[in-house]
Amino acid sequence: MLDDILGRIPNKKTIKDSIKDKKSRSSDLGDLYNLIQQENYVGEIVEMHYKTAIIQVSDHHRQKVGGIPSQAFLIATRINPVAPTLPNIEGVDEHDKEDCSVILLRVLDTAMLPSDMDRKRIRAETAEMSNENNGHWEEKLDASSKRLMSFAGMDCRIIGTFYLQKTDEKLKLSFGSDVSNYYPNRGLKVYKPTNEALQSIINFGINQDSSIKIGNVRYASTQRVNKGIDSVQVKIDPTDLIAQKTAVFGMTRTGKSNTVKTIVKAIYQLRFASDNPQEIGQIIFDPNGEYANENLQDKDDKTGEAQAVKGLWKIPVNQKIGKAEDVQIYSLGEHKNDPNRIIMKINFYDDKLVHVGKDLIDNKIDTDGANSSAHYIRNFINLHFEEPPKGDPGATTRYERKMLVYKTLLSKSDFTPPSSGVVLKNALFNKELLEALQIGIQDYDLLDDKERQKFEEKKRKYNECYESLFELSTSGSTYSKLQKAFKFLSEFIRDTESTYYKFNRTYIRRPGSSGTNWADNDLEVLLTMFEYPNASRQMAKANVFHNVNSAKGDYADMIYKDLEAGRLVIVDQALGDSQMNKIAAARILQKIFIENAKKFSNAQEPTNIIVFVEEAHNLMPKGSEEDNTNIWARCAKEGAKFKIGMIYSTQEVSSIQKNILKNTTNWFISHLNNKEEIHALENYYDFEDFSASILSAEDKGFIRMKTRSNKFVVPIQVDKFQVRG
Repeated sequence: MLDDILGRIPNKKTIKDSIKDKKSRSSDLGDLYNLIQQENYVGEIVEMHYKTAIIQVSDHHRQKVGGIPSQAFLIATRINPVAPTLPNIEGVDEHDKEDCSVILLRVLDTAMLPSDMDRKRIRAETAEMSNENNGHWEEKLDASSKRLMSFAGMDCRIIGTFYLQKTDEKLKLSFGSDVSNYYPNRGLKVYKPTNEALQSIINFGINQDSSIKIGNVRYASTQRVNKGIDSVQVKIDPTDLIAQKTAVFGMTRTGKSNTVKTIVKAIYQLRFASDNPQEIGQIIFDPNGEYANENLQDKDDKTGEAQAVKGLWKIPVNQKIGKAEDVQIYSLGEHKNDPNRIIMKINFYDDKLVHVGKDLIDNKIDTDGANSSAHYIRNFINLHFEEPPKGDPGATTRYERKMLVYKTLLSKSDFTPPSSGVVLKNALFNKELLEALQIGIQDYDLLDDKERQKFEEKKRKYNECYESLFELSTSGSTYSKLQKAFKFLSEFIRDTESTYYKFNRTYIRRPGSSGTNWADNDLEVLLTMFEYPNASRQMAKANVFHNVNSAKGDYADMIYKDLEAGRLVIVDQALGDSQMNKIAAARILQKIFIENAKKFSNAQEPTNIIVFVEEAHNLMPKGSEEDNTNIWARCAKEGAKFKIGMIYSTQEVSSIQKNILKNTTNWFISHLNNKEEIHALENYYDFEDFSASILSAEDKGFIRMKTRSNKFVVPIQVDKFQVRG
């Protein structure tokens, strides 16, 4: 009889052989059966609904598997791992049987069982007999009571179902985010997956050829040794981040930057992937300089040497290594430890960059706001330089005249001019205008002495203007001389008692005339600026962007070319004025958006670019929901269509526009310290399951992650960023 009983007990070989036999019939069935680890049995489902389930576990099985923390993954199934073959159903293949599936659960909290009232009573009565000297109360229980007290209920979320699906005559493991059916009178055995089984579950759907490790599974803040859990690697597919929005939320010092750096590293290393390598352009706006400059926060754990993201190209991957030019650093100011970085300054006098400089001045004045409402300032901001068509000498002369006046205005605003401020001779001011200036004013002989004195002062100014412009026409001049001349010219044009009106009437009526005034509206706007000292003071605020010796061109163009080439661009914003850095960053993003949108509209493939935005609440504030002029918000909303991905990080979920959050695909969440932010987060995916943990666990790098390929949120400990493999 004993031999008969022992014969019924399966040994490990029997289990392995059974699975092996089953896999020999169809190797794909093993993908499902391998999720079930008999030695990790923990209990039974005693109550089930479509969204939740209650399981009953005993202390014996709980202890055997190393405990069951909140947020732990469990699986439930009717498949017997000892004898995987399910009851035969005529005409139904094994994989199509309803019980040929595994339900994935997440532990939420304890749950009431019908016998809990008895357990509470016994627990309380026994505890009454204990004191500080006679041991713990459970030691006083008899065997029957101990068994009764060892059972407890657990409330679980049903995450979905693993099942087999036939595709192209092959069985493939699939996952559905629900349960299609359940029977209240049928039991389901529950197991705690570990090691390979757990790794298969959490990394299901990830492209293994392009995936990289981002961390390890972590269920709880209390880090005890969890056998078969701590070593389970969590992977992400960096391609999930391309042309998508990604959110990184968490308090300061909880691992946001470390997570972002790990993501940057993963995307950069896509160029070395064995399958479908890609060079993705990345741009990081670095407010604190921690990505662009070596720092001890990112020090090498082995050598203690300070490191930075900019050194990623040095890491060998798949026996390949990058190049120094793969990473480009830009900033407004120079850095003593980085002589090769590109300074984001332009020559405002460069004819090809005049419009760029004008935009920077306009943005600076607009950003300050205090003086931008003055009529002469508003008129200046609304002025744009457009090169005339070739073959139109009149329009060309007008354009060159405006350029001269504008550049003189730059010199008055402390923008250092080229060639020591020398202006070559030209014929932009014709003989008839000069003659009118020389006369200056109508006959005033009949006026009294007081009026005569005023008119003589006007005549003196206009004559001085004449002399300066005549000198320009004959031998050249300087910007400093022309500053005063253009102020007087502006007064001359506006003075109804000057000879300008007679000259202008003749000019309009001349043969072949276009009928327009000698001084068009744009020229008058520029000349008027010379009459207001505040005008040049406002313009001077933008001269931080100016370098007369810069010969590299527009930094926005250069950055876009770097991104087209798949480089990592870091804009170090720790140097220079913060407001100027914001203006420069907005220009860069505007350039990226416009160029990719242009490719899209011309039936070309836009360049894949990922934009990293730190302190996103400053750039995409909640209050700008309807603000279509905010390039950051616009890029976040529309960028995906133009292959622009955005990874934004901040401390508050509620600080970001709701329509941006609703269209965010990838999420990385660390500690948040208030319930208002937790409630805002609960609206997305199944983060509500993690509310208590996110609120209480302040551990650095403890992240709850959901990416496009992940079918559900996974709690992980993110690897510490290192500039090595």
